[in-house]
Amino acid sequence: MLRHGSVPDAETLKKTYGGRNAAFIATAERSVVGCVAVTELDAVTAVMMRLFVKLENRGMGAARTLVNTAIRFLRSHGYTRVVLDTDKERLNAAYQLYRSLGFEECEPYSVAEYPCPTFMERRVDLSLADDRI
Repeated sequence: MLRHGSVPDAETLKKTYGGRNAAFIATAERSVVGCVAVTELDAVTAVMMRLFVKLENRGMGAARTLVNTAIRFLRSHGYTRVVLDTDKERLNAAYQLYRSLGFEECEPYSVAEYPCPTFMERRVDLSLADDRI
């Protein structure tokens, strides 16, 4: 099981992440090692959430691949902006990953349910060659 709770059944996943929403998993040697999800905020903006890679699988590039896969999906579905929130003090590795992929700090787009959130955004209408893979 990954950090973000129990795994929902297939029908729930289809309802939650169908259409212009999506969830992605990373695997290594037939085991799930990470995940990320994106959901629509408005017609041009999506929210990236639940990026997680198991501790024992970190450093293999799974998180970078998951984020880039999500960005490609968003671009193909007409989004031009993606936002996220993280805690740059507690989750500095994630914050540095987002920065390396072109995310910048921005104004809050919602209310976070934890102390000290760092809100970030990135344009997704850039050419595919600009993805920092």
